[in-house]
Amino acid sequence: MHLGQFMGYGPLLDKILPFFETGVSPVDEKETLAICAFIDAAEESKLNGGKAFLLQK
Repeated sequence: MHLGQFMGYGPLLDKILPFFETGVSPVDEKETLAICAFIDAAEESKLNGGKAFLLQK
């Protein structure tokens, strides 16, 4: 996966500031929940010695 060249935090702020002004997220709710599920599974795995955890759809 190639994410491109790091261009500082300006592009991130270009998305964050309108979010705080409008309350409309630039990231789809389903994608946000999927990321949270991944983070939760990674933490559970870490706490259980690296045991694999399946992500639920």
